[in-house]
Amino acid sequence: KWTGMDRMFDFVEPETSAAAEVAEAVGLPWIEALLSSPVFEQQKMLGGRAIPKDEVFIKLLTTIDGHGGKVTSQALAASSGLSTSRLRSTLAIIIRILNIDGYGVLTRDETSDTIALDRKLLCRQFDLT
Repeated sequence: KWTGMDRMFDFVEPETSAAAEVAEAVGLPWIEALLSSPVFEQQKMLGGRAIPKDEVFIKLLTTIDGHGGKVTSQALAASSGLSTSRLRSTLAIIIRILNIDGYGVLTRDETSDTIALDRKLLCRQFDLT
C-alpha cells in the first residue's frame, strides 16, 4: 500500500529560469551572471512598464557580442526577429537599464546606425566576476 511517504524525500532540483538556461546553453557566463545580478534587478526598475523579457536581453547581447561588440541596427533587428522600429524602442529601454549613471555600457551611434557593447564596463558596473 502506497502512503505517499515514499516520495517525501525525493530530491527536487532547484528551478532555474528559462532565461538562465538559455544563457548557459549559449555559453556566455557573463550574460547568465548579469541576469542573476542584484544590480541588474534594481536597474530593471528604471525600465518603466515595458521592460523586455530576459530572453530579449540574451538575444540582443549575444548577437552584439558575437559581432565583436559592435553591430548595425539592421543586423541586430534581423537576428533578433524584431522590426527596426520595435528594436529602436526596445534598445532605448535596454540602454536605460544597462547604462548605470550614464556610463556607456550599451551605446547607439545615430550616424553609423550601430550599437556597441562595452562588455568590460558592463561586468564592472554590474559587479560580475
